[in-house]
Amino acid sequence: MRRLAALALIAVALPGAALVPGVSWAQALSVTIDQAQRLTISRPAKDVIVGNPALVDVAILDDHHLLLTGKAYGVTNLVVTDPLGREILQRQMIVSAPEQNRVTVYRGAEASSYACAGKCERSGGEPAAGAQNSAAATPTP
Repeated sequence: MRRLAALALIAVALPGAALVPGVSWAQALSVTIDQAQRLTISRPAKDVIVGNPALVDVAILDDHHLLLTGKAYGVTNLVVTDPLGREILQRQMIVSAPEQNRVTVYRGAEASSYACAGKCERSGGEPAAGAQNSAAATPTP
């Protein structure tokens, strides 16, 4: 949530700097980290370009559908063109944290993320460092 608030603050402070030219925040796509989202396009795509592929993975499912997967927090853009090179879609993409069932623990500069459903476990299925000696985190509704 802090990162999303920081991105919003940057967007207010520098309104033109963080946006793709001609694309408003109202048109932005929001993708949750570690989640997939299907996107419908108007006609078949040939090329799919992601400004920062470290943030979002995009797969062409069929002639009218793309699959977006959030990989890391941040803001990037997506451009989709047809076989003739005409632009089908251009959108700002915001990758953010899920609003529920997730906890991030900060120890100095180190951050550890946990997925919580009844009890919290380290995201990605990795056991937390020193987990055998630490108390389990309990999510709050």
